[in-house]
Amino acid sequence: RANLQRFALSPETLPELCPELRRQAHSLKNGAGMLHLEGLRKASSDLEQAAASPAGQDFTALLRTTIEALERASAALRGVNMARILVVDDESLIRVLVADVGESLGHEVLTAASIKEGQDLAQRGVDIVLLDVLLPDGDGLAHVETFSQLPGRPDVIIITGHGNADAAESALRSGAWEYLVKPLRVRDLSKALTQAVQW
Repeated sequence: RANLQRFALSPETLPELCPELRRQAHSLKNGAGMLHLEGLRKASSDLEQAAASPAGQDFTALLRTTIEALERASAALRGVNMARILVVDDESLIRVLVADVGESLGHEVLTAASIKEGQDLAQRGVDIVLLDVLLPDGDGLAHVETFSQLPGRPDVIIITGHGNADAAESALRSGAWEYLVKPLRVRDLSKALTQAVQW
């Protein structure tokens, strides 16, 4: 809804609003969001018809209906598929990437640049932790068990810069649920997060 509030309430804004609604609908295509996707598409179609009419009548009611559809879909996602994800990595680009991908999947993402900061944030309860190996205040592998025992008993996904068998074995032996190799690819990250949420 916050993304939609920047549009002024006038018929002239409808052509710009409809692509925004389609983008919002695309972000809700997983899980329970599918239950409301058709209703959202219909609302967007109604808006396009209103935009094409000279008077643009019923525009406010249609806009309200569409926003309500978005809110229902978002609420359904929060109740069924939304997870709280924590990424612990001292590289800001990695934190931003994980946040972007996680939020596009409908999840809440917390970010930390150190083990201590991550442990403090995790006290709020998290479902998944993405944990870098080399951090300013320690070795991520040595803290997998600590993170996995925090509130919510999160699954831990190790982020490593070494894509070899030894690195994979070390990550999994430490108790990690999965490991990802830098540079992270959006496809691999999305797949790992989706599988961890559904597990």
